Amino acid sequence: ADRVLQGAVYLAKQTENPFGSLLALYLVVEDEQSGTIIKLAGKAIANQATGQLETVFDENPQLPFEHLRLHLAGGPRAALKNPPACGHYATQATLSGWSGAQLKEESSFQIDKGPAGGPCPTAAFAPHLEAGTENPLAGSFSPLHLRLAREDGEALLGALKLTLPPGLSGSLRNIPYCPEEVLASISPEIGSGLAQEQSPSCPKASQIGTLTSAAGAGPDPFFTQSGRIYLAGPYQGAPLSIAAIAPAVAGPFDLGSVVVRNALRIDPETAQISAVSDPFPTILHGIPLDLRDIRVDLNRPSFTLNPTSCEPMQIASQISSPSGQAANPSVHFQAAACGQLAFKPKLSLSLKGKTARRAHPALRALLTMPAQNQANIARAEVTLPHAEFLDQGHIQNVCTQVQFKAAGCPQSSILGYAKAETPLLDHPLEGPVYLMSGFGHKLPDLAADLNGQIRVLLHGKVDSGPGGGIRTTFEVIPDAPVTKFTISLKGGAKGLIQNSEDLCAKPGKALAQFTAQNGKVSDTEPVLKTAGCKGKGHKGHGRHSRARRR
Repeated sequence: ADRVLQGAVYLAKQTENPFGSLLALYLVVEDEQSGTIIKLAGKAIANQATGQLETVFDENPQLPFEHLRLHLAGGPRAALKNPPACGHYATQATLSGWSGAQLKEESSFQIDKGPAGGPCPTAAFAPHLEAGTENPLAGSFSPLHLRLAREDGEALLGALKLTLPPGLSGSLRNIPYCPEEVLASISPEIGSGLAQEQSPSCPKASQIGTLTSAAGAGPDPFFTQSGRIYLAGPYQGAPLSIAAIAPAVAGPFDLGSVVVRNALRIDPETAQISAVSDPFPTILHGIPLDLRDIRVDLNRPSFTLNPTSCEPMQIASQISSPSGQAANPSVHFQAAACGQLAFKPKLSLSLKGKTARRAHPALRALLTMPAQNQANIARAEVTLPHAEFLDQGHIQNVCTQVQFKAAGCPQSSILGYAKAETPLLDHPLEGPVYLMSGFGHKLPDLAADLNGQIRVLLHGKVDSGPGGGIRTTFEVIPDAPVTKFTISLKGGAKGLIQNSEDLCAKPGKALAQFTAQNGKVSDTEPVLKTAGCKGKGHKGHGRHSRARRR
């Protein structure tokens, strides 16, 4: 007799099914009247590039039936989602009989509405960006929060370049990199994500934040909060990088782990940071990710440091979709309470070598700053006493701008050396000082190439200041804390500074003006100390200073 048999469809456990596959279904039909139970296992094959599903039920029992109706639940938590665009679509089926005969069928359907019953998607790309520090108090440490999101139905998120305001930086002191070999060993294989979630591969000491992401269609995408952010070494030509590691574990599925590297490019003149991500994954093992929401929290204590300038700035972005669409949302950023920061730079100048007229002494300039509660220097101008002038006969092998930026200045053009000590790094930045041409100035400029974990280039214009003394002006200085900065210039046969009179006759005073990132100005007149001269005036600090706000 004809009867309708009821049953259910179950999701098989990944890899622990008759096919050892990621996806499989069990079709179970029960006949209470006869006590018959029919169990069919079907293998679901996901296209690795598109995610299109093909399901095969093979070796089915030889039982006659007239209709088979399979219903998969819909709604926000449905197992399947519609194609991303409106249009006409078709499902193909191949039915094979035990006799060897085959029948191919096709059933079409129309999609004429967008997510939540709205209009059809237009492939718009308008991602939303939120970013900023939790407490934007100038010169203080505070967690940095970032959120990148898109609406359901919009184009996918492909990659991100985030440019921070000048002065918004991070302390790298005492933070080891997650080793490259460790990052390379993190498995993307099915079933490995849970182990990464429970026992991360990168050392805890390298972690600088956490990652939360949401994926899936509909009003309720799936959120996972198990991602971690680590500091890593050089990458894609950048001196540093960030590794975002997200175990792809969702409910019963474990799709391995995703590692997205972000190259940290640092402007050598301003130290402004840009984070450039690798492409975001769009599909894993044939499962479309449909990323909707990415949240990064750099919450390591004493890591993210606010600038000491309170000028209005912005956190800018360049966001792309996998198909090449671009968006550039930005967020206003402004530090607060800059006026509360003190500004007390101290400059010491000294000459070493012969003190007689026409001699070429070596020059050492030492700038020190208190370690805390200080605005950083934005501009520096130092004028030597008129007793010192530039011996143009010693100007040889000047480095060009192109050579300087490419770190290709000839050895013979080295004028001296510089070193900067900062609480943000484990080791000082140091390197040679050159005379550099190419700016159209009457005299060559002074340039320092400081290297270490990062590279910083300082450029100072050289001209004549008040009283005819040699003046060097650094118009652009990164908004970063420096507790000690030293420049040592050669003397003797390679010295550029020449005495116009006997230095022991009268102590000379320099003029120094420092402008802070918060607008405060410090004017000082440090004595140019001279070794080899008798008398207190040549050995004491003897300086007059005054501070004001510009």
